[in-house]
Amino acid sequence: LEITANKLELLELSRFSDLEYLVIRDYLKERDLLLNCKRLKHLCLVRSGVTNLKTILSNCDLESLRLEFCYNLKSLNGVQCLQNLSKIELDYCLKLENISDIQSAANSLKYLRITDCNKIRELPSELIKLSELETLYVSTSQTRCVNKFTSIEFIKKLTKLKNFMTDYKIED
Repeated sequence: LEITANKLELLELSRFSDLEYLVIRDYLKERDLLLNCKRLKHLCLVRSGVTNLKTILSNCDLESLRLEFCYNLKSLNGVQCLQNLSKIELDYCLKLENISDIQSAANSLKYLRITDCNKIRELPSELIKLSELETLYVSTSQTRCVNKFTSIEFIKKLTKLKNFMTDYKIED
């Protein structure tokens, strides 16, 4: 299901109990987004006013989460309840600075892509806890912001990592 919600005052989807794939575009309110879709596996929020994921994700069992142009999002607080999360894509979340909550997906996360989230200057030390991570992409390809990693030693501890791509400057 794909919804463009720019004119909606309330988006309440709890009656769609069998929904597995959902894309919500242009939903600028955060407090009234009530998913409560227990079978939802894939969620994509595009141009959303979301500031906190906790209320949105509390009754979901997602496998993949894509957040694109979520300009007000500052952290991933709320992903802790997603025990089967295997894929996270973060694109153009320009205020996002704290992604340390992804450590809660240590036993399931295989794919992490962070694109043009320019407030993320360093990857958190918790990243090394992602024991199943196979793919890690971190880039600023479109905004051309010059970010850097002081070190990428952490990738040695990600024993299942097969793909690593970045355009960040690496100091070590």
